[in-house]
Amino acid sequence: MKIPSVKINTVTPKVSQTTPLKQSTPIKDALIVSGYCVLPIVFYEAANLIAKGFNKKFCKTDK
Repeated sequence: MKIPSVKINTVTPKVSQTTPLKQSTPIKDALIVSGYCVLPIVFYEAANLIAKGFNKKFCKTDK
């Protein structure tokens, strides 16, 4: 059984046909990074509040 050869297209598009990549600004990058850094803190605080509410409602201690 003979396997047919495959032709690979190596032609690169003209410069006018390619779309330019979006330029990213340092401020935009900093905002994105700081947003990702804040996410764990937000989740921690939310879990803390939920746990406190849960403890008040279901874990009543008699003192």
